[in-house]
Amino acid sequence: MTSTARDDARAGGPVIRARVGEEHRDIDLAPLGARPDGQDLASLQEAVAAGRYGRASREQYGKPSRSGVMVFTLVGGFLALIFGGTALAALVRGDTDGALIGVWFTAGVLLVGLLCGWWAQRSDRRHRADVWRLVRFAEANGLEVQPAAKVVLRPGSIFTTKAHASTGEQVRWTVDGRSVEVAHHSRSGGGTTPNSFSARYLAVQVGEVPAFTFTGPVRGPARPRSLAGPEVVVHGTGGGRRRGKLVSRARTADAARAFLTDDLVDLLTDPEHPCNAETAGGWFLAYFPSRPVPDAARWRHLFALAEAVVRAADRSAGGAPSSPPIDGAGPNGRP
Repeated sequence: MTSTARDDARAGGPVIRARVGEEHRDIDLAPLGARPDGQDLASLQEAVAAGRYGRASREQYGKPSRSGVMVFTLVGGFLALIFGGTALAALVRGDTDGALIGVWFTAGVLLVGLLCGWWAQRSDRRHRADVWRLVRFAEANGLEVQPAAKVVLRPGSIFTTKAHASTGEQVRWTVDGRSVEVAHHSRSGGGTTPNSFSARYLAVQVGEVPAFTFTGPVRGPARPRSLAGPEVVVHGTGGGRRRGKLVSRARTADAARAFLTDDLVDLLTDPEHPCNAETAGGWFLAYFPSRPVPDAARWRHLFALAEAVVRAADRSAGGAPSSPPIDGAGPNGRP
């Protein structure tokens, strides 16, 4: 990656230069700071309901949110029935004081239910506004986007099962023929063993490169599974902010160290955007905290990181991806 690209990763302008497809182009970051109104959100919902962004998006975002009503019903309605029934029973017994207390409790839980419902509806609206900004940003820059996507188990450590799992806020493009994907992946607890998990990831198709894991100095991002086997070596990647741990197999140690260039280490250990990473099954995967939704600064970092990975993969594999882009994505990330 060039020094200009590294500077762009730390710059603050509304437009950056990033490599998409086979060329560098201007990426407009302004949509990430836009504020949608009710009509904007309604228009997105109509497009989602019409199937423009796929089945998973239609099922999740194609209808008006009912979260506020559901929370009010579960919190306020259920408890109101209990206290209301208690008040009625007291009134039948002639216990007016007990009935009055029951009425006050009923009114109180209804108020609590209303507040919880309002908060749930507000949170859902904020999330849909984040999705609207993401869609607007991706479409303004010719990137493929799906607010909710079909769960695909990539070879990385965070992809363990499709059961109770979801993938959302997915953006795809290509860089010099290599597929790039950014998304949020989560799974809720299911079965007898708690396994709730949530992370945001960057996946870059790299082909045949040495398997390794990288963990940075900051806690928080998901950590890759340890490489199995006795012939594993551990390397340091520098001191201070660039301190990290590279783990590879002994027979590919030199190739792993060569792949993890100074540019990559700088980006992986960026204190504003810390992440851990691994290579597995022909992919480079970097893991970030699941929240917040990527803003302009995070997208600068993601574009710079994707470009640095592609350059490292080209050097390692002789300049050509070992397989075609995922799902037939074209140079602009579209089929």
